Amino acid sequence: MQLPITGDKKIYRKHAASFVKHAVGTLAVYDSTKRYDFKPQKEENGRVYYWQSVLEEYRERRLKPKT
Repeated sequence: MQLPITGDKKIYRKHAASFVKHAVGTLAVYDSTKRYDFKPQKEENGRVYYWQSVLEEYRERRLKPKT
């Protein structure tokens, strides 16, 4: 599914974990402790998903050299 305005895609937790190169459980802990603001969403069936743009922002911050 995509957002109609931005074309942003939903990425479910299992795929999001590989997208940001973390384990699925690590991503779940980050959500519960609010360590990073991934803005998780939950569907009616209980599946958790993230928007691709939020995960890409995290990857860019993580790969940016520290000054």
